[in-house]
Amino acid sequence: MSLAFLAKKSWHTANLRNVEKVWIAEQKHAAEEKKVAELRKNIEEERQLQELRQLQAAQGNKAAATERVDWMYEGPSAAREKTAEEFLLGKEYKGEDEKAAKGDVDLSTTTKYGSLALSKATLPANDAFQRLNEDPMMLIRKRQQAAREQVLKNPVKMNRIKAKVDSLLEDKKARKKAKKAAKKEKKHARREEKRRLKKKRKHSIDGSDDSGASEDEEKDSHRYRDHHSKRHRGDHRRSPLPREAKRLEEEECQRKLGKSSRAKSRELTDEEKKRMAEQMVEDARQREEYIAKRATLKKEELDKREKEVTDNNPEFLRKLHSEAYLDGESNMGDRLRRNKHYIQRNADSANFLSK
Repeated sequence: MSLAFLAKKSWHTANLRNVEKVWIAEQKHAAEEKKVAELRKNIEEERQLQELRQLQAAQGNKAAATERVDWMYEGPSAAREKTAEEFLLGKEYKGEDEKAAKGDVDLSTTTKYGSLALSKATLPANDAFQRLNEDPMMLIRKRQQAAREQVLKNPVKMNRIKAKVDSLLEDKKARKKAKKAAKKEKKHARREEKRRLKKKRKHSIDGSDDSGASEDEEKDSHRYRDHHSKRHRGDHRRSPLPREAKRLEEEECQRKLGKSSRAKSRELTDEEKKRMAEQMVEDARQREEYIAKRATLKKEELDKREKEVTDNNPEFLRKLHSEAYLDGESNMGDRLRRNKHYIQRNADSANFLSK
């Protein structure tokens, strides 16, 4: 029996994945060994260098180098220890420091009580504990952590905070949406105003503002007002246009209109002004006549329709009236005979629809 199927197993050593894992592990092990060898070499070099320095200092060829990091490994009491070399150099000897270092403190001469009368140098073991438990900032942090844990464990407060955060987010989204709508509305109003002013300026320069153009302009103006009012009513609850921005916009439009009118007045002559004024008066008169004529025609048409509705009785209304009040040729007997197959005379279902 052949054992070739074992090569397909995940644990087989000939599998490429297993070979790759072994190779990666060997590479990591080799890199680690190389790093350890480098570290050992550096330590050995430092040790040899230190021995050479100590031999030079012992022979008196070179002064011993001061280790700048020794204080990190010494306690507070090590700084007060007097060495034989310092004594031989003639440094001043203070007995009070030695007494304090030994812990022999005269409690009658101090106003402190308990362990506070002892020097901090005599309590190196309690130094870290005192920093952790007597630090005001640490106490504040502990109180804040306790309050936070108390809030997190209270589901009512958590639900209230969550609801408040959700409401703040919704308000922020609504304000952003309202601001965007107001900006869009302002841009649309500015564009419509520019278009209307451009059309009006063009008609005033050409002098050919007939009644048809005036009617189209009036329709456009009414359409814009209706659209603007509808949008304003729809957005009134959400995003009203700021009064200050609206006032500034109106002042800007008036300033532009004033500039254009002054520029035109400077360019036109007296005859052109007179002719333009006469043309404006004539256009206004024609427009009033046109509006009055249209109103009269509209009123006559409405009166005519109302008269037709009241005088002429339509056929469908006559039929409804006849069927409702029986004032035609048919009578109650005809109606009963016509609807007798809908009438059930008694509770017996066998006689139902028999006639």
